[in-house]
Amino acid sequence: MSLDSSLSKRLADAQEAHANRATVYRLYTEDVARPDSQFLTQFSTVQLIARYFPSATLTHADGLWEGQREASLIIEIIGETADRQRVFDLAGDIRIVNRQTAVLITWQDTAFHSFLLTAESIHAPR
Repeated sequence: MSLDSSLSKRLADAQEAHANRATVYRLYTEDVARPDSQFLTQFSTVQLIARYFPSATLTHADGLWEGQREASLIIEIIGETADRQRVFDLAGDIRIVNRQTAVLITWQDTAFHSFLLTAESIHAPR
């Protein structure tokens, strides 16, 4: 093993040891707020999400449901294993309020690092 690859491995091992653990939840549903959707509701999906979680990522996509193209929404939430019931409750609310046949939920355990901009990092020597 070369010196460079040995150093790289030690760095990777150190980063892994300090990684945060999380569960990534993804909910897949029709994007009923898009103009090309079949209908609009008085409740925003964003409002429903905010009832349960302070942060989420929304990805607008095109999907297929029973062979028909539809406006789709993928909701990604970084949480903990303990958040699973809240995710299921959110999916149930979305299904009822947006009159969906189904809302698909997936989850995956993962590790992450969060790089935050701080006053110290702005003035750090290079």
